Formats: sequence, C-alpha cells, structure tokens
Amino acid sequence: MTSLPNQPTARVDATLLDDIAGACARIAPTWPLDRFIAVNPYWGWRATPIADAAARLGVLAGTSLTMPPAWFAAEWRAGRLDLAQIDAAAAAMGDPGLAAPARALVTGTPENALPASLPRLALVTDLCDQHLGGPVPGTTWTAHVAHQVGQHMAAWSDQTQATWRPSESLWAGWRDDPTAARTVRAGRGVRWARQAIRDLPDEAPAVIAAVLDGLGIPPEGRQAYLTAVLASVGGWAAWCAYLRWQAQLEGQDDTSIVDLLALRLAWEWLLARDLDRPADLAQWLAAWAGWDDRAAALAEEQRVQWVLQAAVEQTYQASVAAGFPHARRGDSPVAVAAAFCIDVRSEVFRRALEATSPHVRTRGFAGFFGLPIAYTPVGSRLTRPQLPGLLAPGVPATDAAPAADPAAVARRRERVVGGRLAWDHLGHTPSAMFPFVEVAGMWHAGGLMVDSLGLARTARRWEDEGVLNGDVGAPPPCAGGGRPGGRGCHCPAGAGQHGADGRVPAAGAPLRPWQQHHQQPARVRAGLRRVRRAHGRGECSGARRRPELRSGARSHAQPGDRRACSHLVRRRSARHHDGCGHPVRHRRGAGLPRRSGGGAGGMAARCRRCGPSRARTPAGRGPPRW
Repeated sequence: MTSLPNQPTARVDATLLDDIAGACARIAPTWPLDRFIAVNPYWGWRATPIADAAARLGVLAGTSLTMPPAWFAAEWRAGRLDLAQIDAAAAAMGDPGLAAPARALVTGTPENALPASLPRLALVTDLCDQHLGGPVPGTTWTAHVAHQVGQHMAAWSDQTQATWRPSESLWAGWRDDPTAARTVRAGRGVRWARQAIRDLPDEAPAVIAAVLDGLGIPPEGRQAYLTAVLASVGGWAAWCAYLRWQAQLEGQDDTSIVDLLALRLAWEWLLARDLDRPADLAQWLAAWAGWDDRAAALAEEQRVQWVLQAAVEQTYQASVAAGFPHARRGDSPVAVAAAFCIDVRSEVFRRALEATSPHVRTRGFAGFFGLPIAYTPVGSRLTRPQLPGLLAPGVPATDAAPAADPAAVARRRERVVGGRLAWDHLGHTPSAMFPFVEVAGMWHAGGLMVDSLGLARTARRWEDEGVLNGDVGAPPPCAGGGRPGGRGCHCPAGAGQHGADGRVPAAGAPLRPWQQHHQQPARVRAGLRRVRRAHGRGECSGARRRPELRSGARSHAQPGDRRACSHLVRRRSARHHDGCGHPVRHRRGAGLPRRSGGGAGGMAARCRRCGPSRARTPAGRGPPRW
C-alpha cells in the first residue's frame, strides 16, 4: 500500500454484513443502574472454547482470562496450590508433559519460566502514539479518541434528562456536528478534517465498507479488526448492545452499535490519512492478515497457565469437600424435596430445612420472578416490564377505572402529569433556567425548609398522579334509595356502610369511628375541618376519653353509642348529629342538659327543643332525618 485514497469507495455485500454482525455479537450488553443485571462481559464468546476465546481476546483486546504466573507461584507458597493437582490437571487436558513446566513455573525455576505474552495487535491510534506523539502533552491518541467518542455518546444517549434531544442517528449526528473536525486535531488542519468527514458516506454500513477498503484490511482479518475496534470503546459498545437487546425483545432492531462502529472507524481512517506513513501501514496490515496464527501461538503459550488454573480450582474444591459432614445415603427415601433460588441468601434456609429431617432434600435453580406482562399506567406512554430483563413480556396490562370513564381518567392524568412536566421543562430549559430561579426561587423556600427538617411526607408515586379516590372504588347502590353518604341515605346496618367520603370499606375490615355513621348531611360536612382540628387538639372531653376519636375524626357521637360526650366541639357550624340533630350552642353542654355528674359520659336525656321522646333514635327507624 503506497497511499490512501481521498474518498474511499463503499461496497457493502453479504460477507461484510456477516462480519459486522459477528463483531457486534461479541459485545455483551450492559443494563442501566435502575434495572441492573449482572452479565458476563465475555457473553459474546460463549460458543467458543474458553482457551481459544482467551487467546483471541489477548490478541484483539489485550485481556487475559487466567491469573498471571506470579500469582500461581504465590498460591503455591501459601499452601493453596497442591503440586499433585498439577499432575492431575495436566492429565485431564490430555498432555501430561505440561506438568513439568507448570511445576517449574510455580517453584520459581528461572530456566523454565514462560516467555513474555504476545502484545495485542495495534490499531491506527497505537501507530499514531508511536510515530506522532500525543495530541496534547500528557495524553495519547488512544485515550483522546476514546474520550471524544465518549463525549459524543454521552450527549447522544441522554434520553431522560436532556431537553434538546438528537433527532438523527448516532452516526449522522457526529458527521453533521460542526465541532467534530476540531476534536480530530489533525496535523493538516481543521478545514482538511471537516472535508474528510464530509466525504464519508451517509449510512453506517457504507462507512464501514469504505474504511475497510480504504485501509486495505484483508478479508480474513476484517471481523477480527472490527471486533478490536469495538473493544477499544467497550463500555459504550456494551450500552449500544443493550439497546439492540431491548429492541429485539420487541421484535425490532437497533443499529446504534453499528453506528458506533462506523464512528470509531472514521477516527481510524482520519488518523491513518493524517499519519501518512505507507511503510508502517503496510507492516500493520500484514500483522492483521496473520492474526489467526498469532492467536493460535498465544493459545499454545497459555496452556501451562490453564493447567495451573485447573489445579488451583481443584485444590480449593478438595479443601471445601473435606469440611463437609458425612454425606447421607443416596437411597434414603425423600419425604420433601424443596427447590430454592441459587441466590446465596437462600443457603441459610436450605441448611436449616435439611437439618430438620434426614428425609428432606433441597435443590437449587436459577430463579426468575415476575409476571410476563408490560404495565402501562393509564394516560401514560411509559411501559414497564414486570419480569426479569432477559425476557420479553407477552401480555400488556394497564389500569382500570370501574367507577369512572377510563378515557376521562386518562385525560385527567395527562393534564396533571403534563402540567408538572411543563413546569419542570421551564426550569430546565437552557434559555430560561437562570431567569426561572430568579423569579420562582422564593416559591421553593418552603419546600426546601421542609426537606431540610425531614418533615416531608412520603412522595407520591407518579403512577397515582391525577387519579382520584372515586376512580378506584365505587360504592354499592344505596339500599334506601338516596345518594350514598348524602341526604336521604337510610341504609339499615349491614346493607351499605358508606364512609363519609362515599367509599366502602373492604369486606371484613373494621370500621373507623366516622365510618360507623354513614350519613353525613351537608350542614354537618361544612364544619368537618374545624371538627378535625378540635379533636386533634383534644378540646373535646369525649376525644380525651376516647383517643381513637382524635385525629381525623369527623364525628365523635355515633348512633347508639352513649359513651361519647354529649356535645361536639365549641365550634361554629358544628352540629350534633346524634339523636335529634339539633345544633349545639357553641359552648359545652349548651342546649342539651347533662345528666347528673356531667362529664364525657353524660348523654343528653332530653332536648330542650323536642323533649325526651326525640332525644334518642327509636329502634328500627334508622338514623334521623335532617
């Protein structure tokens, strides 16, 4: 190769698409923190034998799946590596001759030490570090490119907090970014870099094809080279793999990881053209053409380390097995076989259960808990799966409003949530955030004070915003023909115990004091707030006698309850709704004479306005009419 073309040609074929798919499949997805799932970072190599995968990862990414030789020597000196296990591990691998170099390695014989590991194959950024120096003092081109790619990825991936969100794909957003050329720091200048970026194709697969053809990567090394390029930005590649995983669960696809590959390859192309060292690039291409031979050599070299790895594990297993109690006979009858999740927290329960009887066995399994549904709150476009993230929900579910029109509830929720989002949007808009703080900052002083003193109530779930109590539970029809909880409701006991708010307690649930009397006339409801405040302060002697009538009690005199005090409170607009229901004259006992002895236990024997015959509710007639 003598020089690189100014405008690479794009030839996308089926073979290239397979190479792109194979490279992207090597990257394991990573889940966000709010739904994090522990994933093996080498999940993409699960179909490859571990020794071969370790060698290829060493050549492409410079990673190792075994511990270094010095660590094995330290384990032997600490007594955690048995030399006899080395012989057994070498025999299990089918090559007993590996035992001698493995023994020599851990015992420290210098002449039998392993040679230095082969370095990973270089990318163009590594060539620039060797021949151009760093882009700025104190950094390398490898770190600079990773930082610039991460900056663009962070801006493009902010789909939850950012107000201005990108409307283009990942690749198109970087290609059209006017500041991208300045971050290249090319020796030929910003204008050259800007024109070179514009010369690249519009679609990500075409960019990949063009760069591979322009650099001259041989066909046998293309998939390996693409895998190494993605591994250089492994964190963001794993995030893009997660986006693709989520899309595939819904029967779709996401091409963000392909765009990221095109973006990173664009950096390789720009730096290779700016480097302009044909001889070095020719040697570099020859190394990638023989990458498979390099991986095979590294796999042969690492065989001794795999023998030591197996020996360490077998030594540990033998020490653990020696500490087990005598095993039970396998032919003993099993009365109970209980299956537990393999989570370590279940070990205590399993051990305790097995200790109860020799006929009890426990088993472990990979437990996944949840329902195969996707929950969408009414009036929202947000869907939340209710099952482990590795699976796809098959049944959609939403809220129901039996007491109201679901469409009306959805519209009300959209108004409430939309209003809050608009308010938050006003405070986070770049052009209005500082004026917003100047104008509305004082309105938040009370909330800040409450939060600082720890007086804030439990935050309400956003799924409950805009949902009224009446939407989630409808009272049964009134047996007396009136409106439940209002004038004209004379339901006999047990027929319809409507609460003061119109809701019906759950079956079998104990009724609160104010729910025992299911009629709340409008004239009485007008003073309920004052009644609650008076009861909370303990101004009522009946409330002092009966603490359950304090906080939130709407009425402390119940039908048929003669233990309650004979008055309501010293509050205007409050009416005594037991017996005849005549008003109290705003002071204790006025209008209703007390029995001898007085106090909270004295119930009015007669009313000055209607006499003793109306002082009590006759049996069988229900609550009095107002």
